[in-house]
Amino acid sequence: MINKFLENEKIVLEEKITEARNNEKENTYKNLIQAYERVLELIRKENIWTDMYSHYQMKIDDDFQEVVSTWQQKDEDIREHKIYKIEKEITNDISMDDKTLNSIEDIVGYKIFAEPNKDSFGYILNDICGAWNHISDEQQIRIIKLLNGR
Repeated sequence: MINKFLENEKIVLEEKITEARNNEKENTYKNLIQAYERVLELIRKENIWTDMYSHYQMKIDDDFQEVVSTWQQKDEDIREHKIYKIEKEITNDISMDDKTLNSIEDIVGYKIFAEPNKDSFGYILNDICGAWNHISDEQQIRIIKLLNGR
């Protein structure tokens, strides 16, 4: 609903800008351009989806288990909602060798700017998570299997 209003404002401003330019009303033109820029910025902000997550317990098979939910949200709208069961906790004491890091880079298709055996596993995992919602389910499964040693 807000987007529709902003799109209408944009159209009205475009007409007024053309009119002010044609009638050589410089101050009005300048003010309308500033208003137009603000409307475009609001439209851009309205179209941004934010990555969200939540860690909680969920009843699975008559037992409460740790899960993490991820989703994208814009105002009240939600998409890409996924729930992951936590099998085990990963600590920062875990190291990663060059071969594992290279394998993950091959799966996600980009360079991870972390050094194995120097940077903590949490730091490396954080870099991977930056792309998590942008890779396919198959790529996610391959990374999980790789990290689980399968």
